[in-house]
Amino acid sequence: MKMVLALAIAVILLTVMTPIALAADSSGSGTTVYVSVSVDGKLLVAAQPITITDMTVQGAIKAAHAEYYSGGESGYTAGIDPMFNFYLVSQCWGITATPFVILNGAPLGADLSIPPTVDVCPVVANDNIIICTSSDPMNKPAQPVSLTATLSGDSATVTATAWILDFMTFTYSSAPLANANVVDPTTGASLGTTDANGSITVAVPESGVVAIEGLAAINVKNPPAFPPAGTTTTPEGMISYKDAKNYIGKTVTIQDKVFEKVDAGDFWVLFFGGPSSDPNAVGIEVSKSDVSKFPADLYVGQTITITGELHTNPVGGASFSLTDPSQIQVGGAPATAPTSAAPKPAPAAPASTEYPLLYGYTITLIIVGVVILTPIAVIVIIKMVRQSRIDKPAAASKNK
Repeated sequence: MKMVLALAIAVILLTVMTPIALAADSSGSGTTVYVSVSVDGKLLVAAQPITITDMTVQGAIKAAHAEYYSGGESGYTAGIDPMFNFYLVSQCWGITATPFVILNGAPLGADLSIPPTVDVCPVVANDNIIICTSSDPMNKPAQPVSLTATLSGDSATVTATAWILDFMTFTYSSAPLANANVVDPTTGASLGTTDANGSITVAVPESGVVAIEGLAAINVKNPPAFPPAGTTTTPEGMISYKDAKNYIGKTVTIQDKVFEKVDAGDFWVLFFGGPSSDPNAVGIEVSKSDVSKFPADLYVGQTITITGELHTNPVGGASFSLTDPSQIQVGGAPATAPTSAAPKPAPAAPASTEYPLLYGYTITLIIVGVVILTPIAVIVIIKMVRQSRIDKPAAASKNK
């Protein structure tokens, strides 16, 4: 009876402790990002969560291949291109072509404030990565689209931006993606179409994922935090002009230089933060009916601080409408951005799977316990078996 009891205890110990020990051994910290894959205008992966420990765009792409591509990581190839001496992706999702890789609000290479290559471009929790490629890039080129989202209760506003790469200068231009079909990729249900600014407000689907049909997707329950990885630092309470596109529809404060002004018919456009050749330059639109309110030079060549609501301009950039001198302060001003200047991070469930410190110690103690108790249990069982063999003849002779 003693032997049976000891064996039962040993089996219970091994059954309970071994899975815990294995789980503890294999567990590691990780961060969740979301990946979409569009191939030949078909959305094959729609903002699916990927847990990574290599905190680069390449780490996310490799993990997405391992998780969702039938050939695993064999469908991905990247390295230094001998012609351009530049790190390039040469194969993605099994297609031999360099894809567009969009991180949050722009393709890699469009925002000069972040590293342009997948091997070194960093990511953070909830970043949205979209891979867009074509098996026939000459005749049916891929159409890169970036998505941003803001969550408000049970609804979300999604803004889609179409990007065009100039292969002569290797620079990007962008424009709102208007009249695009928006769907719930999980159910296939239509959610409507984007407006002239590329935006749409929808009820949050159960899956949390909203997609531009065939092209891009974003998890609106866990949108990327503002500002995205690689944002340029600025005076406290302000944003950089380079990040203005990420704050469309929000009231912000920016401090920078007015580089030039251009006559646009009914209004003047001031190029703020950079010259007209800078794709990130912010426009300041001044109606000619209001121009008498301002200095004759319209602040050209001066550093100013401006506060106002950003909107998308006709070329896809961000612009202010300047209607009153109270919006402007000449020179470096204290940061007085309204509280709405910094978009609130989405109330997302933590994406990181790191374990609390106390939990780590508990797991360690369990492992140590398994290592120590298992040999002891085996020794006890062996001794009890031997003792039972000695006791049986003794008991038999005593009965005689």
